[in-house]
Amino acid sequence: MTATTADLNYSYYGLPLTPVIAQELISELFAGRTAKRQEIVDAVVDAHRVRGGTQATAVNVSHTIKKSLQESKRQKLASNPSSGYWRIKGITAPPAIQPALISAEVQPIPADKVIGTGSSSVYVYFLPVYETQAISLGQDRWLCKIGRSDRDPLLRILSQTGTALPEKPRIALLNQNPRSKFP
Repeated sequence: MTATTADLNYSYYGLPLTPVIAQELISELFAGRTAKRQEIVDAVVDAHRVRGGTQATAVNVSHTIKKSLQESKRQKLASNPSSGYWRIKGITAPPAIQPALISAEVQPIPADKVIGTGSSSVYVYFLPVYETQAISLGQDRWLCKIGRSDRDPLLRILSQTGTALPEKPRIALLNQNPRSKFP
């Protein structure tokens, strides 16, 4: 596929299809409509690919779309009136709110400290609100998530946080390693 200027302007150009991206595309493509889930899957995958996005990292892309639909339902942006059918209401939030949700997915999140080099990594991240609350209570510790990944740690972290969190995580530490398996 040859990239055009319009492709390069796609917010998710070069990124794999994730539930957050799928949720936005579903809202855009099916706002005000009722459609079969498979029709939604096909349209979202095709739209993302044509605009310059890459293939989903999930083995089953239908699961990615289903996750997006369930989150839309939880947010009251969609309903499931009959088995296999979805009614999409679309995003009605003011435009000033939407970019904040989208930008956490697109913009790189720099790590406070990076150790080593390589494609595998151990990471530590937290939500800034946890730090703020701890400091306000005079504490020097707060909840963090520690994990490891043999792929891009940012994509791994974003796949864990999805659309359910009010802010983007802060990566406190990224320990990179050239080996694919840690001892």
